[in-house]
Amino acid sequence: MKRTLLGSSLVLSLAGLASAQTLYSINGPAATVTEQTGPGLGPCGYPAGPGIGAFPTAVPYACPTVPAFPPPPALAGDVAVDRVGNLVWATNGFIFTAYTPGGAVVNSFALPAAFLPPGFGPVTGLGHDSATGFLWLCGAAAACAILPPPAPGCGPLPILAVPPFPLPAATAPHTDIDWDPSTGSLFLSSAIPGMVANVLPGGAAGPFGIFPAGAPCGLGGLTGIAVDHAALAGTGTVYVTDGAIVARTAFPGVPAPPTFYSPAPCFPVLLPPASGLAFSAHGIAYGPATPAGVLTLAGIGQSVSPNPGFAVVTTGSPLASTVLTYYSATFTCPPIPFGANLINIGIAPPPTFLGAGLGGAPVTIPAPLPPFLPIPGGVYLQSVAVTVGGAILMSNGLEISFTRP
Repeated sequence: MKRTLLGSSLVLSLAGLASAQTLYSINGPAATVTEQTGPGLGPCGYPAGPGIGAFPTAVPYACPTVPAFPPPPALAGDVAVDRVGNLVWATNGFIFTAYTPGGAVVNSFALPAAFLPPGFGPVTGLGHDSATGFLWLCGAAAACAILPPPAPGCGPLPILAVPPFPLPAATAPHTDIDWDPSTGSLFLSSAIPGMVANVLPGGAAGPFGIFPAGAPCGLGGLTGIAVDHAALAGTGTVYVTDGAIVARTAFPGVPAPPTFYSPAPCFPVLLPPASGLAFSAHGIAYGPATPAGVLTLAGIGQSVSPNPGFAVVTTGSPLASTVLTYYSATFTCPPIPFGANLINIGIAPPPTFLGAGLGGAPVTIPAPLPPFLPIPGGVYLQSVAVTVGGAILMSNGLEISFTRP
């Protein structure tokens, strides 16, 4: 029988326990996309990070991929995440390329100058609507949406899905754009220090209007914005950056409540200067593995609700061992000793068994996520390997948060 993450009895207890996952940014001069978490705080230093991974954008492919481009205060360039397809889109303002989280190219196309009206380009901001597949684009004073050509790209033009429309003059020039499925609106960052605009497709004022973002982080002109898709719907919770510092903000311009992922209201960009931000629903590691560095637990895919293909994978288990994976509504800080091992997930009530497999190779446990999971909400997972001689190994903890597509 396929086990669904999560059982209905546990779902009801999870609302509010976890929030956002990871952030992507792009450094133009280095032609590099970086994935990070906020810095770990508190007595246990959770979560692990801040660095998770990085990949170059200028890589060999059948057609051009995103090259290096100028840093801020130049406006062009951005990054976006397709949470359903588990892809990362990047642009220098003219070339658009989709990468796997490991950096492999799966699609690329160039946007001809004549595709958009005079004065729109170059593209300064990029967002993704994972429900429709639209890429939202903004220039300094206008926005539109396109449907990318099918992979592998390299020739066909995108389809103009939403024609260009003007953006608020009060917040021009605009540097980034992101789609909020909970309100059907768009958030835009401004080169004016700390200013954010919210509009509906077509340009009418959105439910949040114009408001300051980034207090108390002292941000300069913004270069990127990302909607927190794991936050409570309708709160206007976004991440903004001036290229060096990231702030997590909620409408009407106050610091968003701390979460497992973002315990601090302000944290540094891992590879500044950043020309954009994007939110992903990748799981994040926390807590030690015991013995250190042996058993590793990670997610496969993104924890959007629904995601029938979501899974977790345990690596590093000894040959012929039995690997068991459990999840809980809570985490432990400090970890709870269990002989020579450390338990990273809550044990009261007892953790729920997710699945098992034979060690000696990666053990993948399907964990399909049903629709209508509570947002905010999430779970904490840990794997155990038991050898034929009875020795026990335990993995790091893994936190996943439920998010909107």
